[in-house]
Amino acid sequence: MKEPVIAIFDIGKTNKKIILFNDDLKVVDETEQKFAEIPDDDGFECDNIDLIEKWIKESILKLIHSEKWDLKAVNFTTYGATLV
Repeated sequence: MKEPVIAIFDIGKTNKKIILFNDDLKVVDETEQKFAEIPDDDGFECDNIDLIEKWIKESILKLIHSEKWDLKAVNFTTYGATLV
């Protein structure tokens, strides 16, 4: 039987993580991803939002089709304007 989980996407400045919590709010899985920064229109380093968006979508689809996890909810925590 699949274990029900809540997926939290923790989108930080340096690291991007997916943390899975069970019904008792205990961490049952955690994965981390790093993305290279790219220059913005003014030449300043910034997050590659296209890669982050792709990673989020692929990760959610993977969880939906997982044989191990039963995805019940998704939430996001970010720093600054990452996902604005």
